[in-house]
Amino acid sequence: NPHFFTRVGNFTLVLFRILRMWRQYLNINALKSLSHLQKNHELVLPHFHFNDISQVNYAALKRHGFKGIVFDKDNTLTAPYSQGYYHPNVKIAAEEAVRRFHGNVVIYSNHAGSPDDAGYQCAEQIEAELNIPVLRHTEQKPQGMDSVVEYFGCKPSEIVVLGDRYFTDILFGNLHGCLSIYTDPLTLEGENFAVKFSRKLEDIYINMLKRKGVLPPKQEKLQQELIIDMNLYSERTKPFKTFSE
Repeated sequence: NPHFFTRVGNFTLVLFRILRMWRQYLNINALKSLSHLQKNHELVLPHFHFNDISQVNYAALKRHGFKGIVFDKDNTLTAPYSQGYYHPNVKIAAEEAVRRFHGNVVIYSNHAGSPDDAGYQCAEQIEAELNIPVLRHTEQKPQGMDSVVEYFGCKPSEIVVLGDRYFTDILFGNLHGCLSIYTDPLTLEGENFAVKFSRKLEDIYINMLKRKGVLPPKQEKLQQELIIDMNLYSERTKPFKTFSE
């Protein structure tokens, strides 16, 4: 339906203009990357959507040929601006990912490990608390895949990206051909207004696409067997929280 995609395109322009007003608070690379959505709306749709990272079948991901895991930090592993794991189940799941992938797991934070992180002090604190390396990088998501590929030594299609933001984490993964997994934010407490506002706009955009039946982009290693393995595992794994908490 060309009229629908015209409306989506117009909404994208409006969204870009609104977010540009908040550029001093937001990720500039994410704003620039919104231009990709003019023709490729599906880039912000995840291949999987789970309540939290404990519902992810890391054994299945490894078995199907993926070689590296990239975690977002805030609201994926920890509460916003916190250093420790949000919940014991999150810690157990992260440790399971590290075990299954033989240590090929990294945290990509838009602050920690970046040039804004003086002396990488924040990255080192996170590493001490979570026992997962924080990637040193020079670009904010959704750019920066080169540093991830160099770290793991594999193709982007062999990497899994997990996070709670559609326009950064999911766009980051999909833009480069990774497998993308969206997890609901762990808590809305402590998020600044700009992030909450952006999250509402993201939800509106995602719901528009879903209502029209737009599907996530194709991914090289995403086969029906993996989809079944992932969904069966998540159904058997009781979430430790509800999104409303």
